[in-house]
Amino acid sequence: MTVTPLRLETDDQLAIGEALATLENGGVVVFPTDTVYGLLGGIYHPQAYDRIFTLKRRDPAKPIALLAGHNSVAATNMLRALGMHLPQQALFKAGAATLVADPEELAPGTIPTVVSECQPGTVGVRIPAHDALQQLLEEAGGMVWATSVNASGAEPAVTSDEVLAAIADLDGDVDCVVLSSSYSRGAPSRVLRLQQGLVSEIPR
Repeated sequence: MTVTPLRLETDDQLAIGEALATLENGGVVVFPTDTVYGLLGGIYHPQAYDRIFTLKRRDPAKPIALLAGHNSVAATNMLRALGMHLPQQALFKAGAATLVADPEELAPGTIPTVVSECQPGTVGVRIPAHDALQQLLEEAGGMVWATSVNASGAEPAVTSDEVLAAIADLDGDVDCVVLSSSYSRGAPSRVLRLQQGLVSEIPR
């Protein structure tokens, strides 16, 4: 790894600022989430999207999800859609579920056009319950591409030591690494499918 990791506990605004600048320049960022550590790319940078697949040695046919800020159009529209069908709406709002839907199932403007250009078809979106990540999302325009930092097929990274090992196993270098002494909860989110106005859970 050629970059020096930054820690949220040392200077959270410096770490968030460096991550934001990296995303805005089309780079790839490692950042903690409320589930596992994530590999993030700016929503309007197709090259970052492509690099995520290369770094993870991920099958191009396997889509990656989006993380949305609490105040984004995507979050508002998705919560409205789920609220009509899902009693556990609070779980989604707390970051515990990823909504998978065809773009036409969501209100206009929910998903930027660039998403369909990179990844046509269904798209998954989650609203993470992580304060520093939420600040980054809001400053980055509301959404980023995201997947777990581990190489495809490897165990997700939860601790700082695990994420450093995961980075070493990637196929290339990332551009910014932000760590935290707090443990992520380690469990992946539930996956909910919105189809023809109805919500169902997709088994993992």
